[in-house]
Amino acid sequence: MAGYWKKFKKDLRDIYEFYVDDETRGRVDSKGWFVRFIQRLYYILKNFLTKLNPFRKVVFILALIFLVSTNNNQGGNQQDLAGYLLLFLLLLELKDKLLVRRELEAGRAVQETLIPKTLPKIPGWDIWLYTSPANDVGGDLVDYLKINDHKHLFILADMAGKGLGAALLTSKLQATLRAIASADKSLEETAAKLNRIFYRDVMKKNFATLIIAELDNKTNQLNYINAGHLPPLKISGEKIAEQKKGDPAIGLSSETKYGLIKAPLNKNEIFLVYSDGITEARRQDGLFFGDKSLHDILHSHSSLSSAKLGDKIIKKVKEFLGESDPTDDISLLIIRRE
Repeated sequence: MAGYWKKFKKDLRDIYEFYVDDETRGRVDSKGWFVRFIQRLYYILKNFLTKLNPFRKVVFILALIFLVSTNNNQGGNQQDLAGYLLLFLLLLELKDKLLVRRELEAGRAVQETLIPKTLPKIPGWDIWLYTSPANDVGGDLVDYLKINDHKHLFILADMAGKGLGAALLTSKLQATLRAIASADKSLEETAAKLNRIFYRDVMKKNFATLIIAELDNKTNQLNYINAGHLPPLKISGEKIAEQKKGDPAIGLSSETKYGLIKAPLNKNEIFLVYSDGITEARRQDGLFFGDKSLHDILHSHSSLSSAKLGDKIIKKVKEFLGESDPTDDISLLIIRRE
């Protein structure tokens, strides 16, 4: 029974947060409990009504009228009619939701086919890739491309925005990168061409932060391009060093040039790239997971394999969130030199 009560309270909170914006919630939540209850109900009903199409608005308003304007002779009939109208409205909304759910499930299935199914096996290197969407489809991209026998590309991107729109743009980014990446192009050329194509083909104000890392296991060199993403981390024992920030994000300007950043790794050193879904994971009480929590894990578990270290990070984030839903996609790329 306690589990149902927790689920009910969570659903109520989700409804409130969906229909009422942050600014309004800030004003309402500072009031006394009775005023707070009335205003929460008012804003939920008001914003619910604005999201209905004209026909459904009429149905909903009629149901409310029949529900509150009863008399001794016809009260029961009017309440029954109000119930039928609300049930009819519920069925229409549920139908729409199920149709959208079906489309999102199809989109999720397509996204899963584009994620590498097996971890790359490169002699002398221990690699781990991970991505998990906050919603049905995600705007993060984690990918691996084998260019030739000794050159390998690793990609972690975070598309601005959320939901289906971000997922579609992420798929385009991935397809474009796979089409243009080759042994004949330098990493700088690949990033610049990717940016030009993305800027040309998508609506303005759409952009993606991106890291492309190139590993050459013939020379044991690791270089990368950082297009507006969080700086990667280099872990050597208990020492954690934040790498260079790099250049502007993909899609902001067609003229952006990208510079190569070298990230030499000695044996047992780690190169870690992550999305802000990890450090900005936020609980219901407003507390963020934060950089310190991530660094604490890396300090304590840097001797683990890439897969075990990645699992440890994801587990700690999930434990931190508890019953709170993730607010953003979570992605990780861990490259360890053995």
